[in-house]
Amino acid sequence: MKREKPKTVLLAEINACLQEPISAKEKRIFLLAKRYLEKKKYLSAIVSSLQNALTPLAIREELSDGGKKIYRLLLDPKFPGKRRFGVGIMSLFRG
Repeated sequence: MKREKPKTVLLAEINACLQEPISAKEKRIFLLAKRYLEKKKYLSAIVSSLQNALTPLAIREELSDGGKKIYRLLLDPKFPGKRRFGVGIMSLFRG
């Protein structure tokens, strides 16, 4: 069985979330991410921007169920497209 590309998975999750009733702020965030994915922008930049935009909503518990699912996907260390340069080095200096 062939694995789906991360961009395809993320786009499918965003499309599913946009079909649900969500807040206007969440909708703006997901529509922008969808546009960038469709224009084939750099995945790492999209993932980083999306995670940064969703984190405040997640902290305030304002994410819809679909938004929570996407946010969990973005936080998954196995999900490609994350910039993790220096994470190992940082852990060495944490004392």
